[in-house]
Amino acid sequence: MKITVKQIFIFCLLIAAPIPWMINVGSMAGFYLYEGVTIICLLLILGKKLFYKAKNQLRDANSIRSITNYGVFFISSVLIGLSINVFENLFEGKIDIDIQLKMIAHVIISILVLLGAFLSGFTLFNGKHDLRRVTKILFIAFLLMSVQTLVVWIDSTGGVIARYNYEPPTGIGQGDTAKMLIVGFFFALLMLSYNRGTINKSLIVIALVIFGTTIMSIQSRAAYFVFFSQLLVYGFLVNKIKPKKSQVLVFLKILSVGFFLYWISDDVLNSQFATSVSEDLINSESVESINKLIVIQDGINMFLNNPFFGVGWGQFGVHTKAEMFVSGIGQTVSSPHNGIIQLMSETGMLGALSAIMLCFVILKNIYYQYKVYINSRIKLFFCVILILVSTVMVTQIIQSSYLFPPPTQRSSIKLPFYYWFLVGYALSFMKRNNDIKCLAKT
Repeated sequence: MKITVKQIFIFCLLIAAPIPWMINVGSMAGFYLYEGVTIICLLLILGKKLFYKAKNQLRDANSIRSITNYGVFFISSVLIGLSINVFENLFEGKIDIDIQLKMIAHVIISILVLLGAFLSGFTLFNGKHDLRRVTKILFIAFLLMSVQTLVVWIDSTGGVIARYNYEPPTGIGQGDTAKMLIVGFFFALLMLSYNRGTINKSLIVIALVIFGTTIMSIQSRAAYFVFFSQLLVYGFLVNKIKPKKSQVLVFLKILSVGFFLYWISDDVLNSQFATSVSEDLINSESVESINKLIVIQDGINMFLNNPFFGVGWGQFGVHTKAEMFVSGIGQTVSSPHNGIIQLMSETGMLGALSAIMLCFVILKNIYYQYKVYINSRIKLFFCVILILVSTVMVTQIIQSSYLFPPPTQRSSIKLPFYYWFLVGYALSFMKRNNDIKCLAKT
């Protein structure tokens, strides 16, 4: 049986979330199996000119041209800035040559993995024709991840909910694990729309409960904030799909689910989400809040000293001297935990501007697909993608970038891997062979 590039990449999607194991290459640790396979898929896509063929299927070539141009501009500015800073660091003797080479390797691997995810989503998959398959693949991958996390939580804590009281088996930390499970939660909702039978629906509802329980067990404030915000946006967008008579009822149902989840997590489970945010993040006398401002100020100073190309993508950690409290311990971090400051300090004005413009044209094109398609299930899919992409872009001002993550943190690449795949796949709906059938109601 002939194995296709598409089948190889589906394998990547299935193993990336639930399999946390890293591969060591020499003295450089943190190389995931799915990353290597994704790079192979990227090389096959470029070698077989599959991306070029996919572009020729577009209804309007301009729709992908601006995304391609800004993407190329961002990658070029990153590589130029990295090269300049490597020579500066070597000339001034700031950083050892071995560390520099490892950083360059991490940056190149990150670019290839995220580019491979985007091009695979756009090139190998075909809009509506793969929607059910993509939904099922992501649902299975994230459900496996959720189940194994739930088992570890119960086994290590006995089901006790508290912040940082257990380490998820995913290898990507608590915050990123919660955000990946949120993606799984929304794809479980998509799976629910595909199943009519009572048994199948009941099983998916159980899966939704598993996702929700695991998310609450992690106690990530940033994830909670994103999740509740996404539920509100989801309610608003889904409301637009439904008939006018049921719009208010649908919105109230989704809003009540959001408040119920908040009540469960904050009062019943005693996470004190609102209290901890006001005390640690808003209170001007909070040590955590002051330290975050110091780290952000350090990032601004890096940008002012290197305004055009920054200090090099992923090199914030080796240039900063400011400390942030992580699990109560003061230490330097690899990112200022603010996506905009991260981009400005690491990639400079050129990199940050091209990244912002890239986000803008991506959001514009995805929103166009949401407006164009009439099929309710496709529209629901674009609701989910709009929610994920828009909140990821907006929340960059309060957390690390999840589209342009710190490349030296290999674990931080896994979530963006799925985001960039979904962006590429969403854009594949613009291919001509989807026009007539997909624009009609089913």
